[in-house]
Amino acid sequence: TVPLSGLPAGAKPLEMVLIHAGTFTMGSPADERSRYPWEWLPHQVTLSHDFYIGQYEVTQAQWEAVMESNPSHFHDKPNHPVEQVTWLDCAAFCNRLSEREGLTPVYDETTWETNWNSNGYRLPTEAEWEYACRAGTTTRYYWGDDPAYAQINDYAWYNGNSGGGLNPVGLKLPNAWGLFDMSGNVWEWCFDWYADYPEGPVIDPLGPDKGTAHVRRGGSWGYYAKGCRSAARASYSPNYRLESLGFRLALVPEK
Repeated sequence: TVPLSGLPAGAKPLEMVLIHAGTFTMGSPADERSRYPWEWLPHQVTLSHDFYIGQYEVTQAQWEAVMESNPSHFHDKPNHPVEQVTWLDCAAFCNRLSEREGLTPVYDETTWETNWNSNGYRLPTEAEWEYACRAGTTTRYYWGDDPAYAQINDYAWYNGNSGGGLNPVGLKLPNAWGLFDMSGNVWEWCFDWYADYPEGPVIDPLGPDKGTAHVRRGGSWGYYAKGCRSAARASYSPNYRLESLGFRLALVPEK
């Protein structure tokens, strides 16, 4: 638990879950139902490091405690995910939180370059995100293939059950590694610039050095069930804001 001061009574604490290093297949196979062509090629990814990832999407109360503002469309809902935050906003939040915790900020706020030797908070890479989302599974969703969408209501908020808006974090069932809302509620920014997947196995991929749009993952309250699949990916410009777009944190343990 990150000892985040300034949270109102009843607000979710900022909880981080330790994810152990490992190898998995990233992307979706050609026969996966409702897959998008840009999820090709499935490829082996090895993450050589343990890392922490947020148990929940960052909430409005957590954002307000750090940034003293709330950009959310669905505002004044402390345990709802913060949304309408750009990639740049999220990087700035990571830096402010790092400073509060006595850690070295990851992002240069002049160039927005990333210092991978910093020990501060950051956005998860796309590979870290999918690895954490899958939690050891190879199915369409982290609860199974769910071809008839009989189980999705137990795990994710999407356009079929969200009531037309956000919902508080942590109300649905978690994945096998204890992470909530990896599918649905809000799309989540990742570190990487968006690009086609590489051919062949990779270790600790970071995406391309340059790009025009950053990866978003996980689907949202306003999108179809197929967007909640573990391999589903899309992107937005780093300055884009949307009432269904938020994030969760990542952190590498001290060595």
